[in-house]
Amino acid sequence: MKCWPQLLLGLVITIHSWPVVAQDSAEQWLQKMVTASHEASFKGRLVLLSGGRLISLAVFHAPIQGQVWERVVHLSGEPAEIIRQGDRTFSVHRMNSSQLSSHVSDAAPALKPPSGLSTAGSPVQKWESIQQGIQAASRYYRFELVGEDRVAGRPAILIEVEPLDLHRYGYTLWLDEESGVLLRSQTNPLKGDPLEIFEFVQLSLVDELSVGDFQAGENLKMPKPLSRSEAEQPLPISDIRWQAGWVPDGFVAAGRAALSRQYPTVSVRTYSDGLAAFTVFCEALDAPVTESTSSRGATVAVNRNRDKTLVTVVGEIPAVTAEKIAENVKILAVNERTR
Repeated sequence: MKCWPQLLLGLVITIHSWPVVAQDSAEQWLQKMVTASHEASFKGRLVLLSGGRLISLAVFHAPIQGQVWERVVHLSGEPAEIIRQGDRTFSVHRMNSSQLSSHVSDAAPALKPPSGLSTAGSPVQKWESIQQGIQAASRYYRFELVGEDRVAGRPAILIEVEPLDLHRYGYTLWLDEESGVLLRSQTNPLKGDPLEIFEFVQLSLVDELSVGDFQAGENLKMPKPLSRSEAEQPLPISDIRWQAGWVPDGFVAAGRAALSRQYPTVSVRTYSDGLAAFTVFCEALDAPVTESTSSRGATVAVNRNRDKTLVTVVGEIPAVTAEKIAENVKILAVNERTR
């Protein structure tokens, strides 16, 4: 028993001898993360826990030809990949591959591809959007530098992102101390367990990756990219005229209401506060459908009937917020040819 005081003293000395490296502010570390998402080359394995499902993924990420390229490979379940080459994003499957978006011309994102594989690829891409809006986002979130931890065997800086109202989720972020790469993130509701957790279990920083690292795997076929003339052709303005009667403060529409290339009868518009985002889909109906609210992990989907139109709100926002947005959409006009 006499050895306990010495053991406790040794533990205290060890704890207080950890190097203090987090001299920068939370906002400065977030900027390092954004810089890393554009400039760092890395590959690794990660796990994603969402909606009770545990998914294993391999990730390749690098600046290629002056643009950010990323390849996300499903390692469990049906073979599938998301490949991002700058402004072009591809959903790659054995039987059904497609180009999901081309930011050159699309004013709004396409619907999610089959099997629920997010068009955003890895969660690393999600946080790129904060680059232009850290100062603006600080009006709706509080950023706090919490301390230090370890993820995938690497020293990490821990940051809390706390929403300042009830219409947004909070986040906890672990950033690689050496590079600023996002090692782990979790999406937090107001109360309860995290809705979604993403975590690298192995990460390798590399000098560079080749174009070959971003080719689809065996038995998967990349879709034919849109030609430049097709990509530059503007989307037609939707025949459904509508407006959002209510959105939370800080969420701004990203472009006009436009028709999706893949779903030409659906009018879509995305809103973002610089961090969180949701998309409103409007589709003319001949008859009402069953209204519903469903969620998987951090993503909620709400369907509501509004003046012979199906309004769907999809995004990483609380369900009550998505329901209020959907129920306040105002349908101004529906052209008969959209039916």
